[in-house]
Amino acid sequence: MGKKILSFDGGGIRGVIPAYFLQKLEEVTGIRLAEKTDLLAGTSTGSIIAGALAVGMKSEEIVNFYLQKSQGIFSENHDIIDKFLGLKARFSSQNLYDALQSAFQSQSADPTIALSQLRQQIVIPAVNLDNVKLHRWEAVVMTNQTDVSLIDAMMRSSAAPTYFPSYQGYVDGGMAANDPSILAYASLEAREDVALLSFGTGYTESNIPKGEHWGALSWIIDLDPKSPATKTPLFTMLFDVQDELPGQTCQMLLGENYRRINLKLTESVGLDDAKKIPELIQDVEDYIAHNLKEWENTCEWVTSQFGER
Repeated sequence: MGKKILSFDGGGIRGVIPAYFLQKLEEVTGIRLAEKTDLLAGTSTGSIIAGALAVGMKSEEIVNFYLQKSQGIFSENHDIIDKFLGLKARFSSQNLYDALQSAFQSQSADPTIALSQLRQQIVIPAVNLDNVKLHRWEAVVMTNQTDVSLIDAMMRSSAAPTYFPSYQGYVDGGMAANDPSILAYASLEAREDVALLSFGTGYTESNIPKGEHWGALSWIIDLDPKSPATKTPLFTMLFDVQDELPGQTCQMLLGENYRRINLKLTESVGLDDAKKIPELIQDVEDYIAHNLKEWENTCEWVTSQFGER
């Protein structure tokens, strides 16, 4: 029997997109995908989805987590001077920790379980700010062999710089691998007959027209209100292009055994913009309605790959 992988990108509150896509897939196919999966991978908000599935939470419960808990997680608790000067992270790690603990325990799931005790394999990337041997920061991949609890692994991977303070000396895994799919594939001992379903958290159009010859300032911040590029094109491009490579690599390695689900957002949505969650859910509904043939093909692929057991 081949190995099955579910992989979830980072993206803050946009994590509701893959969670809702998963819910819709399960409604159509009648398959609880996590129950058929050998390995769960997630970065940042994706680590929360992967972790929740690993302890038995259902997709609709994860969607409800985003709907019910996001406002509290992203409630600013610093005074106006700290906020204006950027002296501290905008949000408290404790808010996220408490929300995770409450949501998991309400479903009789234990977020403090060690990764080594999980039934399935798990892959969660983060960035260690200080490797004590090398005295430098480094990307790390937490797996079932890592001596850490699930909630601490999720907190490490979700500690997005400027949004949250570092957690136990770690920051957001999205700094290294926002799409963890290729890490998940590489972590398998046997890589024959693998099916990998990867979920994105949405993207916006962003490009630089041919013939533009920008200097340093325009690359750092684009002040042209009519420009199709983002306001910070250099940094955005670095992260966007990095996000593309894992999927392209998986496609080359796995061919028809790889499938990615993602959508174009109707507008840019910040990692912390919790008020937009209902709109993101509607974006998923609209995507399915307007791309029905592609959606049906995806559901058929899921049934053929995950419905065999």
